Amino acid sequence: MPETKAPFMCECGASLCDERIWLSPTDYAGLDGPCLAPRHTLDEGNPLEQGRQRRKRRRRRS
Repeated sequence: MPETKAPFMCECGASLCDERIWLSPTDYAGLDGPCLAPRHTLDEGNPLEQGRQRRKRRRRRS
């Protein structure tokens, strides 16, 4: 049975972005970077990206 897809919010950091990306939880967990809608780019000042980068650094040290 295929995994059920769910809507994940675009993590581009734009304050008015309400785009959703339909992914399975496994696909979302496997992303190397932020979950971005087509043609969206990452706002480097985005708190979501900053938190994701901190988690990656912690994992590398462990």
